[in-house]
Amino acid sequence: MSKKSPHFGKLPALYNFFLNPYSDDRFPICPRCQGKTEDKKVPLVIHVDPAHPVSLNYTCAYCARCDLLIAHQDEIESYLTQMFLKLDPKSIGQDYMVMGTFDYAYWEQGLKSPNDAGDLLNNLHGFKKYLNFNRGDEAPKIPAMFKKKADKTQELISMMQTHLPIAVRVAPEWLPSFRNQGMPISAKQSIYIHAVFDGGEEMGIACDVTSSSNKKKALVVSLTFLEVIGDTPLAKAMRHYQKERKSKLGR
Repeated sequence: MSKKSPHFGKLPALYNFFLNPYSDDRFPICPRCQGKTEDKKVPLVIHVDPAHPVSLNYTCAYCARCDLLIAHQDEIESYLTQMFLKLDPKSIGQDYMVMGTFDYAYWEQGLKSPNDAGDLLNNLHGFKKYLNFNRGDEAPKIPAMFKKKADKTQELISMMQTHLPIAVRVAPEWLPSFRNQGMPISAKQSIYIHAVFDGGEEMGIACDVTSSSNKKKALVVSLTFLEVIGDTPLAKAMRHYQKERKSKLGR
């Protein structure tokens, strides 16, 4: 099952990508072609909500025949936890999205002197496709209630896409994080959602709120961290989604 790629990055897209949710399976056999996989270390680029881009030199399982890169969710989240214990403990457990990869030369340059966050998109290879695989011969039956929730999310995304750009505000508790990422903004200042897509279970509905005055510095955040403005049917639907997702995440 594939998920349309958000097409991050200015460089050519590389790899099909699968974030493996099964902690007891490292996929030595490709779930697509049933051939053997091999280890492949790549600098993964991960966006952590609300505004933390990080890179992780990570060993994935890789199938050259399918050009399929597999990262393991439990390992990724463990690395992120260790990283943010030092950087920003408040961000531990927040939504995240694996956006793509850096070239090794650019990643190694960042080890010597930090790369400018504004150059992230110029040096990012997004993924060709995001894929998902169920274990076993038969895909597990999805309860109707979960199908309805998935359908409602897609309906909201479609509704939002027809109303772009959408004016929103940053939730007050996340203003410091946005400011630390070079986005000087006040509590009452509006920003605009320019694009919206499904970020999967890890991120939920993802919103591109990149400033029109600084398009080189991409900023993609979960809808959960934005304050909805107005009382239109769309605004009510967005708030309802936020309420349900926060409840699901236990926030």
